[in-house]
Amino acid sequence: MILSRETVLDPEELLQNLARHGVTRMVLVPSLLRALLDHAPDLGKRVPKLKLWSCSGEVLSADLARRFREACPEAKLLNIYGSSEVAADVTWHEVGEEDTVTVPIGKPISNSQIYLLDRQMNPVPVGVRGQIYVGGDGLATGYWNRPELTGERFVANPIAPERSARLYRTGDLGRWRGNGEIEYLGRVDSEVKLRGMRIELGEVEAVLMTHPQVGEAAVELAEESGQARLLAYVVRRDGEMPNARELRRHLRTKLPEAMVPARYVVLEELPLLASGKVNRRALGGMAGVVLTEQGMTPPRTETEGKLGEIWKELLKVEEVGVDQNFFELGGHSLLVLQVIARIRRMFEVELPVRTVFEEPTLVGLAGAVEKAEAQGLKARTPILQRRPRAEATTAPSREALLAQLDQLSADDIQTLLKRALDGKQTAPLRGGPELQ
Repeated sequence: MILSRETVLDPEELLQNLARHGVTRMVLVPSLLRALLDHAPDLGKRVPKLKLWSCSGEVLSADLARRFREACPEAKLLNIYGSSEVAADVTWHEVGEEDTVTVPIGKPISNSQIYLLDRQMNPVPVGVRGQIYVGGDGLATGYWNRPELTGERFVANPIAPERSARLYRTGDLGRWRGNGEIEYLGRVDSEVKLRGMRIELGEVEAVLMTHPQVGEAAVELAEESGQARLLAYVVRRDGEMPNARELRRHLRTKLPEAMVPARYVVLEELPLLASGKVNRRALGGMAGVVLTEQGMTPPRTETEGKLGEIWKELLKVEEVGVDQNFFELGGHSLLVLQVIARIRRMFEVELPVRTVFEEPTLVGLAGAVEKAEAQGLKARTPILQRRPRAEATTAPSREALLAQLDQLSADDIQTLLKRALDGKQTAPLRGGPELQ
């Protein structure tokens, strides 16, 4: 079934179409699945024939997987991994109750091989991170008219050339689990995926540093309350640092919307490793000043105030002005779905998704809500409240401990091992996570 973009971006219209046509299988990005669950906590009842859901293009979080299982107990959810260079999909994993910390990308599909190799192209043992290489029948020949990039990404197979003469170097990191499945651990380089789009962080940093008042810049992909977004850390060059709105507008002249960071933090200096490279793991813990918007008029009516609270929660900003643009503050099409869902829950009115695109300012959107209330545009389906999440009482799994260990530096691990050998109780390590 082929649907218009407007229908896909409207959760209610999308669900009505899926139910009307009796759709049984669907592939979508995790952020769209989250938007559907926010809109319809009873998702399984809304589309009872849709029994096979597949997520691809982004990291599927354990929390989102849990929400899906609760809403659609009779359906299956697959976590799929791949890229265009390998005919889209090369691994799969059926989500289960055991996926409480991370959701693995699973095992290779038929006629595909996955290798996890170290820098010397040697296989890594179970539990040790390595770069993901893909072989098999689905490999592309290379990049059109780009022989250098083809030679860099498509390499000779040193492990089993009889099965696949070449391997695709993905640039992704992973590690084998004891059950033969792969856990995704992020990128080797600074390329990330945001809402299915590949973004080279270095490119965003380079454009940021073309601003006359920005001396240094580092951009990271971070997840806040289940929403992935770009955060920019900047060091001033001379004079006053521009406000966040000015930096966004500067970036928009040279980059697509998806590559414009949602938040900007001013640091005295960027943290560095002994090699002189930016210590990206330390960025989040640096004390800095979050750049604000200038010339704001605060909310004046009750409707503007309630909408402002929704924006602040979803956009992770401390203040919102009535004339500010939702998209300039870091909003995007999938967050629009959450805005509409919360308006529906808070004001009990039904607004089409396009309203946020047509009225992207707080004052404009407030006017649309008040108009809908005056016209009696009530929500079309019952408004359901989410049940509070039950706290886990089971002991942490091996994967949970591995996930915590992966966040520690080499020095932290050495300290942890020393304390274990000395028979001392483990304590928090330099402000880092405490192992359970």
